[in-house]
Amino acid sequence: MTDTKKNTEELGVKKEPSCCDEKKEKKYNSPVFLANLRKNLTQTLIAFLGLAVAINIIVMTYFTVTVNKKLGEAIDITKPQEGKLTLIVPLNCPNCGDLTVEKKKFLAENVEITDDKILSADSEEAKNIINEFGLQRLPALVFQSEKEIKNQLVRAFKDDAQLDQEKTIVWEPKQPLYFDVNSNMVVGMVKAIYITDNSCTECYDVMSTQRSVFQQFGIVFASEKTVDISEVDGKNLLDKYKITSVPTIIMSPETKEYENLNSVWSKVGTIELDGAYVFRNLNAINVIYKDLATGEMILKQ
Repeated sequence: MTDTKKNTEELGVKKEPSCCDEKKEKKYNSPVFLANLRKNLTQTLIAFLGLAVAINIIVMTYFTVTVNKKLGEAIDITKPQEGKLTLIVPLNCPNCGDLTVEKKKFLAENVEITDDKILSADSEEAKNIINEFGLQRLPALVFQSEKEIKNQLVRAFKDDAQLDQEKTIVWEPKQPLYFDVNSNMVVGMVKAIYITDNSCTECYDVMSTQRSVFQQFGIVFASEKTVDISEVDGKNLLDKYKITSVPTIIMSPETKEYENLNSVWSKVGTIELDGAYVFRNLNAINVIYKDLATGEMILKQ
């Protein structure tokens, strides 16, 4: 059979199409088939176009929403933060201050104050604010807004104040003087005793000099008194604290509340067992004083 087929092909005899091939050809060339084919292609094309349109709509919608959101945020950033500002002051602390520096710094930001008021701590409104925000120290400055505090304000005051409930900024004193709400007492009132030596006429003026030094650290003196080493009280203090250089100053334990001073105190003085602060390194302030161990007057360095 194989040889016959080969011989037929070699002689150029054309093979007659079978009946099945004729049926397939008629099927594929029929008007009905071609119409269905065109219909299917059209439907497929329409489906692809519909999908492309849908994707385009989704992308454009997302883009529009995103752009509008960013634009809205940009516009919102330029708008001032609106809110009311309340200063709560204690009754019996005239030297506690009023947070003027903090308020001035805040008002320099992009804010709009709708209500600016000062409340006495004993008023009902002040008490409500103290309780609501858990205020511990007075005076206190409270900014309340109806909208969430903007990021630029949060960043600007992260070290000076605290954000409360996302819509409020609270300032409380970090250093004395301040009124402690829990103890109902003023914190940071220091008692000072100046130790002098009347026999040393060239020694420095301890009261004016030391007062000036410590006021630079914000210290407020509740009381000041001078005791000479020739007096009984003076001798007792020399013995109690083993003081060897005069004139000098002794400050009460309340001095511990002043963090800035405490950070450098070890270089100039000691803290005694009873909490008293005794100034010992008189060379640090470059003054004339007397060394009690030798009786000699020490000149400025």
